[in-house]
Amino acid sequence: MTDATAEPVATFTATKLEIALRYAGMGAGVFPLAPGSKVPPEGSHGHLEAITDEARIRQWFADNPSMNWGAAAGAERINPETGEVEHLEILDLDRKKGKDGIKFL
Repeated sequence: MTDATAEPVATFTATKLEIALRYAGMGAGVFPLAPGSKVPPEGSHGHLEAITDEARIRQWFADNPSMNWGAAAGAERINPETGEVEHLEILDLDRKKGKDGIKFL
């Protein structure tokens, strides 16, 4: 039986660019990923290239509208000698093809 008083499920209509800009606006650096994937494009440095600069993020999407993107978040330890992140936690929230693919990477 369905509860007729239940709130409707929210529908998200924001574009990938709009969502990336929201993350950047909250201070989370974003970086490009290859279209349809979770890996950085060949020749890039992944999360080490994460930025919050709106103009540059817009340019990435203008140059490659089908790109995916990631957000650098959860750095637990940065090597003081190299400045590189040694441990990074990422939450991947995919929902597609009828599957709820919420998982931790």
